[in-house]
Amino acid sequence: MRRFILILSILIGSSWLGARDAGAAGRMGRHMEDIPGMPVGMTDVGQDTTGYLWLSSSEGLSRYDGFEIRPWGEVAGRLTYVETGPQGQVLAGDDRTGLYEVDGPALRRVKGPGSVARPGPLHAIYDRDGRLWAAWDGRLLRRDGDAWLEIGGPEMADDSAFSLAPRVEGGVLVGSRHGAVWMVSADDRARRIAEDLGDWIMQVHDDPMGPVAAVRFGRRPGLVRITDPGVDHLLDWEERIDGLARRGSTYWLAYPTGVWAVHDDGSREFLAAGEGFTGFGNISVDREGGLWMASVRGLSHYPQPETRLWTELSGLPHVFLRSVHPVADGFILTSWSGPIHLGRDGRARKIPLGSSSTRSAGCHDPWGGVWLKGMPVPGDAPIAIRRRPEAHVLLEWRGGNTRTRRRTAWYEGDIACDVAPDGSFWILAGGELLELDGPDAELQVRGRLPDGTPGQLNQTAFVVRRDGSAVVAGYYTGEICQAPLPPAGRILEPADWACAQFQAGTGLLDLMETPTQRLWLAADGGGVYEWVEGQGRRVQGEMGELREAIGLSPSPAGGIWVMGWRHRWRMVERAPGTPPSVVERLETGHGVPAWENGRGLHEEPDGTVWVPLYSGLARVPPEVRRHVGAAPAVTITRLVADGRQVDGVEDLSLRHGGHSLELRWSALSFRDPTSVRYRMRMENDPDWTVLSQPYVRLAGLAAGRHRIELGASLDGRIWSDPSAVLAFKVQRPWYRQGWFVALALAAFLLLIYVAHRLRLAHLLRLERQRTRIAMDLHDEMGAGLGSAGLLVGLLADGDLERQERRDIGARAAAQIRDLGGALSDIVWSLRPGAETLDALLLFLRQRAADLFPPGDGPRVRFDAPDPCPPLPLRLSQRRNLQWMAVEALHNAARHAGARRVVVTLRPAEAGRWRLSVRDDGAGLPAGAGEGGESGLGQESMRRRAAEIGADLQITSAQGEGVEVTIWFRPDGRAR
Repeated sequence: MRRFILILSILIGSSWLGARDAGAAGRMGRHMEDIPGMPVGMTDVGQDTTGYLWLSSSEGLSRYDGFEIRPWGEVAGRLTYVETGPQGQVLAGDDRTGLYEVDGPALRRVKGPGSVARPGPLHAIYDRDGRLWAAWDGRLLRRDGDAWLEIGGPEMADDSAFSLAPRVEGGVLVGSRHGAVWMVSADDRARRIAEDLGDWIMQVHDDPMGPVAAVRFGRRPGLVRITDPGVDHLLDWEERIDGLARRGSTYWLAYPTGVWAVHDDGSREFLAAGEGFTGFGNISVDREGGLWMASVRGLSHYPQPETRLWTELSGLPHVFLRSVHPVADGFILTSWSGPIHLGRDGRARKIPLGSSSTRSAGCHDPWGGVWLKGMPVPGDAPIAIRRRPEAHVLLEWRGGNTRTRRRTAWYEGDIACDVAPDGSFWILAGGELLELDGPDAELQVRGRLPDGTPGQLNQTAFVVRRDGSAVVAGYYTGEICQAPLPPAGRILEPADWACAQFQAGTGLLDLMETPTQRLWLAADGGGVYEWVEGQGRRVQGEMGELREAIGLSPSPAGGIWVMGWRHRWRMVERAPGTPPSVVERLETGHGVPAWENGRGLHEEPDGTVWVPLYSGLARVPPEVRRHVGAAPAVTITRLVADGRQVDGVEDLSLRHGGHSLELRWSALSFRDPTSVRYRMRMENDPDWTVLSQPYVRLAGLAAGRHRIELGASLDGRIWSDPSAVLAFKVQRPWYRQGWFVALALAAFLLLIYVAHRLRLAHLLRLERQRTRIAMDLHDEMGAGLGSAGLLVGLLADGDLERQERRDIGARAAAQIRDLGGALSDIVWSLRPGAETLDALLLFLRQRAADLFPPGDGPRVRFDAPDPCPPLPLRLSQRRNLQWMAVEALHNAARHAGARRVVVTLRPAEAGRWRLSVRDDGAGLPAGAGEGGESGLGQESMRRRAAEIGADLQITSAQGEGVEVTIWFRPDGRAR
């Protein structure tokens, strides 16, 4: 009884497995129910130009940034639709709650004309030019500034506008409640293009092949295309339609029980919950081509719905797939629980192996056969699988049948195969090298292999060189052995093989030779290597990022597919010595899960790629591979300038010295967030800097204006255009700022002016000095020389008495002596070394000695410090002091009849000095100073004292002598 139940269960399971077809293939999707902030009762989803998703729900409007959902504004009521515009606009509305537009961090209510009754329109959209249209109370309205214009007139109002869609050429499409579709041009001209389609045109869509309308009720509800000859029914379906979206060449329609995919070639498929589509919600397409559905059941995302996935829900066993082998009527999928046949019709069935079992990845021959390494199964199969077998068998599947072709000794690893240049098929099975000349030929033993250095037979890869020169076998231990391709009738022996260690510590898993006869190696723990001159060279460049490689597969499109545990990269060769380039990556964005891979990816000639996964099989159609998604837009999200956060990017200025700028930005990709790459460059820099994170900190920038460009990409080839730009300036140092430059210029000009004035003053002083010298020479020397000349002339008169001649000669001699003294005075006042007070005192001593020679004449005494300090005197000071003192001494010597003269030079009060000449002569006569010679002398002294800012006092009493006193400052400053 137990055996009967087991057999019946197997038969039922097998029949169910065989009943699954291609329509049961699922799609990779994410169904999100627990995102932080997710609202209740979502109704619609849309994407703005920045990349954010906006969700309408029973709780209002929310924004999703890929990490969390944030409520936006405050709306008390349910919003049933959300629309975005080409200029970054976002709106959400409901006919009972109202219409709202996003205005920064808040929502701004949009008021309709006073003639409408409902708070909000049934639907509202932005057209190609960013103009707002609304179906309000059955009328079509367009916002024009602060007013609303009614479009279409009473005739359209009778049809009752219900749904709207933007047209590619401008304007809108309008679906009505009464089964009509209207086309409105950019200049507001409206015409009805279809009618009597049914009731309630739920959604419309503009299409170059003809507008499409989703009809909810009527004779033939479903999807129709409006053309010039009439109406084409693309899909008849009586359920209520919830959403319509166009993606590529397919219309996607959301219904409560699932999703219909209607292709342009006329084919259709219904995807229900078993294929990962829950239905029941509006549907939209983001700019990366992903489908989004928002409903009360949650938020669902399908990055590439054209990529199909076969899993245990599709009929595959719950096992890890290893490889895909094409056969005439489908594919042979190898797994850890045995091979599976997947027909071209999508039907999957397990392949019977008779008395054997296998976990082999296997290989396929050129004639449609698949070869596997098997294990004989005794009566107790589960125990036998866990037990090391005594021998292995070589299994062949061909035309739906499996047979045992050869029994071999036990060995580690799997079989490996290749096709020789002559078309023969070679198999490496343990220690034997086998050849097959055709599908019906017998296997021939062509060689025996060495056990490898560790003494453990574990071959994992095999290649027959394209030039027919040699065969190459690889060991998991990292050894590569090579031997000449044996001619017919000869068998290779272990001694014929030459072995070399290519890389210690890596597990060699696969070998492949390209048409250029370059040999490539896949190593678990080392990545990809090239075998060159008996050595393994690890590839560099972009391929060098791959740290593990488990399989290599040829690509009909060119190059090699490299399989890693989580990588599927296609590389193409470059010139020898140049790293290969990665030209394609199959990632989450292609609808392929990022789960661990099998080893044997397969690409068909038409570009379809089959990817074995541990959890199932993925089929990537060529249009998905060719799909070029738009690069994500870059948005600057955070700026910290000089330690403070900046809200805006306008007029950003950094201080000079010690400045810093922290910049963070985002580039949203819901298709494959982990593949987003970033780059940055500064002004005048032709090269971009690639960054791993959207963050940078800058410091030490030169003063002036700077410009930073930011970009993002999903594949490293197509970058966001235009890039985000941040312009800012670094302030100049204070000594380079405008105010300081202006001040410095003014100071410089003032300095020039002052220097000019000083030069003029100096020149004026020099001119005055020259004038004074000339006047002194003229006054002192001119008249004296004239008098001396007259006296000398008189001496020539022969009539003069001898005494008279003597008197005239004495007078002439005295006159000449005085002229000599005056000339000495002038010369002393101008000579170097006469600029100090002690020099003036020395001169006065010498001049007094000339005026008062030793003898019976007046005696002169000096009262002055000893030594006298060398205080500085200006030229005008020493000249005028000298002349005033000499004048006083001259008067005392020539006119006063004095017996005693005292010259005093002493410090006085307040930093001044006192210079006085006092004699005990006759004193000034009565009336002196009011004319006459003595009055002119005193006036000259006063003028000279005033010129140097000194005080002059002349005191005298007849018969009591005269005292001339001068108070002056050695530094030349006046009182």
